[in-house]
Amino acid sequence: MTDKKRGILSSDFMDDFMEEDDPLFKHGGRVPAANILDKPDAYEIEVAAPGLKKEFFKVTVESNRLVILAEIDEMENKEKDYYSQEFGHSALERSFNVPSDADQKSISSCYNNGVLFVRLPKQEKQESAEDIIAEIKVD
Repeated sequence: MTDKKRGILSSDFMDDFMEEDDPLFKHGGRVPAANILDKPDAYEIEVAAPGLKKEFFKVTVESNRLVILAEIDEMENKEKDYYSQEFGHSALERSFNVPSDADQKSISSCYNNGVLFVRLPKQEKQESAEDIIAEIKVD
């Protein structure tokens, strides 16, 4: 494993993104898995969310925190006459700290093939970032 890959998995890199009380660590991984890519021009977050519709997602940024919610329409499953049901969908939530060099005004997201992609373009580091409150459209 290269030094760069070890760095991405190390707490130094992850501390930039993870909340101390992130539910991933509290509930033994019962939240969607995520990959975080550090590209030269942007951070990219991939969130595993198979079987959902893009309309279920709400992506927001507030006070340097990116929040991903998916509220599932439970009536869709209740209307089906299952003989056996081994999996279902429930609401999900995941949050990330936004690094100081991410441009919070230019965050974008899209949902494709069961993965929610969120792109945080990089900018010069801000000494005191203004408090951005925004909802990001999921394409």
